[in-house]
Amino acid sequence: MIDSSETDTNKITFNVKKYIYIFIYVKYFPILVLFKPFFMKKITLLLLLITTFISCSKSETNTEIEVETEIPQALIGTWEFKGIYVHDVFDENNMPIFNAYENNDYITFNSDKTFFQLHQNYQYTGTFTVTNNNKLNFFYNTNPNGINNNGSTKISVLTENELRLSCFQEPYCDVARYEKVPSN
Repeated sequence: MIDSSETDTNKITFNVKKYIYIFIYVKYFPILVLFKPFFMKKITLLLLLITTFISCSKSETNTEIEVETEIPQALIGTWEFKGIYVHDVFDENNMPIFNAYENNDYITFNSDKTFFQLHQNYQYTGTFTVTNNNKLNFFYNTNPNGINNNGSTKISVLTENELRLSCFQEPYCDVARYEKVPSN
């Protein structure tokens, strides 16, 4: 059972709070109304300053400056596409699974920064550059049947006999493997 003295105390407490709010409202409302434009201007100015400071903060994106580097001699020559290291499938030794392909895809890099690519029976030509020692940039000549856009890839591995190309988010993309074709 609820004691009546408790409910009376709660009512009195509630009524006192109510009267305090009414007193404050009646006493200070005219002042607020009178100075409303002043307060609104200050609030607007404060919000504008906060927005300015936030928008002018130092950018967190690191834009890497690309510097064209010398073409590695090991890259010059004809490379045959051999397969793909799949980025999300691993063997018992925690190594990416290699899927071999026999599709007669070739790419030839020339010392004059031109290339010739045979891909799925289509022939492509263009120019290439190497920037930052590991970024291979392709600039394709216009071709009515196939690739007509430019692109970049990362040189993951380059030896005298092996070339691996991947994207720049390497853990999240497949890696293409090429083997050098012996020159005649």
